[in-house]
Amino acid sequence: MALCGQGRDGTDFAEAWEVERLAAAIRTAAAEQRWVAL
Repeated sequence: MALCGQGRDGTDFAEAWEVERLAAAIRTAAAEQRWVAL
């Protein structure tokens, strides 16, 4: 856990990419009022 001073310093690119992919799907689903496949 990074909050406790344990673990990694930050996220890696692949992990950040997955978070962005999810955020983009959420925005699309909200804007188009439909389910979005991931």
